[in-house]
Amino acid sequence: MCGIIPKTGEQAVENGIMIWATRMGKLGAAPYLDIQTLANETGGELLEDKPENLNTTFQTLMDHLRSRYNLAFVSSNKKRDGTTRKLKIDVSRSFQKSQGKLVVKARRSYVAPRR
Repeated sequence: MCGIIPKTGEQAVENGIMIWATRMGKLGAAPYLDIQTLANETGGELLEDKPENLNTTFQTLMDHLRSRYNLAFVSSNKKRDGTTRKLKIDVSRSFQKSQGKLVVKARRSYVAPRR
């Protein structure tokens, strides 16, 4: 999940209200997930900028999306139990040295299928 948030006074107030409401809900044991956590968990990113810069920010996000690779794998764990399983993707040090700094944005987990 990727998103762009305009940096304005009104947006800052709205964000503050949502953070307060989320924390109050958490105290009541209500499940919640904030947008930054959602972006991190899904391998996306969240960009913020002033409204007058949003065209450039949008182009930056599109450039990031265009420079991604898609990977697939088949788990060696054959259990079809519906559990959440962790994922970790790293770039080898030798490849990092040859290519320069690379950033890995990937989901952190997946849910195994059930029968």
